[in-house]
Amino acid sequence: MELLIVIIVIGVIAAITIIAYNGMQIRAENTKTLAAVNQYAKALQLYKTNTGDYPLAGGGFQFGCIAESGTCAMVSGTAGPDCASIGASGVSNTLNTAIKTVIPRIPSASDQTMQCEGKTVKGALYVMYGTYFGPDIRNGYIIYYLRGDQPCATPAGSNLVTPNGRIYYSTGTTRCYIQFDA
Repeated sequence: MELLIVIIVIGVIAAITIIAYNGMQIRAENTKTLAAVNQYAKALQLYKTNTGDYPLAGGGFQFGCIAESGTCAMVSGTAGPDCASIGASGVSNTLNTAIKTVIPRIPSASDQTMQCEGKTVKGALYVMYGTYFGPDIRNGYIIYYLRGDQPCATPAGSNLVTPNGRIYYSTGTTRCYIQFDA
């Protein structure tokens, strides 16, 4: 009987430890994404201060993962509204080269994948509309994903596209969309 009680106590302690560890991992991955977004936002603002505009990877509608390599945004599924309207994106070497003129290396968001509306999403994405919507629209945006129902961070000089603390939350994934005014 005593042995059974000891086994049960050890099982309860192990279960509590596993649950706490998983929570710490999620917080650490979300913190990594937030840190990368903050560092990239500062780099964007410094780049704009130095050059007068946010970086582009050519003309028109621009995308680039906030990372040195890999893919981000929607990594599987079909693009659609809300959670992953943009679809998959890769790294833009032109954007990374531009950002490296103001910081030594590109920060990397977390590689944790999340489910959102039947799509698999991850990471952080820089979007520059450039002249896609007209010659006067030159706003830069960062879209990023956090696991869980999280508030979106707004680095200095940026605004949430919607004022509710996050732009979209579905099935355990928060999608944040911040804007840098032209």
